[in-house]
Amino acid sequence: MCGAKSSGTLIAPCATVTLNQNWNGSAFANVVNVTAESHRTDFTGSLGFGVTKTIDGIDDVAGKSWQSGYEFQFVLTGKTDANGKKAPMPTGSDAATNSKTIAVTYANRTPSFGKIDYGKNDIGQTYMYTLVEKPGTIAGITYSKEEYEIEVKVSESGNELSIENSYRKRTETGYTKWESGLPADGKFAFINKYEENKAHVVVKAQKTVNEQNPANDECFDFTLAKYDNDSRQWQTIETVQNSGRNVTFSQLNYDTVGIYYYKITETGQKSGYTYDTAVYVVKVEVEQTNNKLNTKSISYYKYAANDTIDLNSLGSSILENEVIFNNRKEENYTLPETGGTGTNRFTTMGLVLMAGSLMFEYVMRRKRREGRRN
Repeated sequence: MCGAKSSGTLIAPCATVTLNQNWNGSAFANVVNVTAESHRTDFTGSLGFGVTKTIDGIDDVAGKSWQSGYEFQFVLTGKTDANGKKAPMPTGSDAATNSKTIAVTYANRTPSFGKIDYGKNDIGQTYMYTLVEKPGTIAGITYSKEEYEIEVKVSESGNELSIENSYRKRTETGYTKWESGLPADGKFAFINKYEENKAHVVVKAQKTVNEQNPANDECFDFTLAKYDNDSRQWQTIETVQNSGRNVTFSQLNYDTVGIYYYKITETGQKSGYTYDTAVYVVKVEVEQTNNKLNTKSISYYKYAANDTIDLNSLGSSILENEVIFNNRKEENYTLPETGGTGTNRFTTMGLVLMAGSLMFEYVMRRKRREGRRN
């Protein structure tokens, strides 16, 4: 540089130098023609992306799909190549697993993993990443089984760092074709499925009269009460009548794991019958398996009307077909009303008896008179 001072070291093993002068081993050149390659040491670049989340494609917290407390987790993992080189990861990653987990909530449904930085040491490298949804335990949710595979190629282009990326998706039927770049807005989409998640139970009993099926007009009332843990009281939830022999209450639905207790009694009072005063306790256990609620068991227990019911010690259970209320029909005779058609036969019989008695008396008197004459 003519007329200016300069400092630094010029390494030019393949250069042609036109020497101006030599001063104590230092060469001052007018022209330096460099034919070797020139490399920058400040090459940097970055790549960033995240996820977007919907349930059944619906982005609605007011519906059944989204709930304010829902949280879904996604894991980005950088693979290790055949030479043992790990793919660069964003800040906050777990060094041991070379992965990073982010959470999606209703308040933040499009989070980002953060930027991944690449430098000159990454030139010529191809890095592979996988992005999956971490299975959760929210009841009713079927979690996405899709897996994204992301490929990143780092190269030099015109003294600049070039980052080329593409992705493909693995589904249950295999991989899709490679797509260049990133999805719209750099967000990989995951869609979960929601199914109404409730367990169901139908409580039943049977009705007999004198151990026989009731007649069509023999209808009785039955009450189902639920034990309330807060008040520690039985609360009536439904009263139904038998249909012939069958007593069937409305379906009970459960959206929470737990143990529930019910009590069946026959209520009301129909004249001409002695009611069965038995009390049947029903125990329903609801569990969750594979994110779905189901009825683990339904058990029945029989008690006398005055027995103390201890829900912590119910004793031996009985079968559902043994839950029977048997009433006794009273066979008392009722006289017909006076003046009714039913009294005619009694009047006739009375007259016949009276006439017979008079005739008998007449015959006996006549025989006595004839005996005195002789």
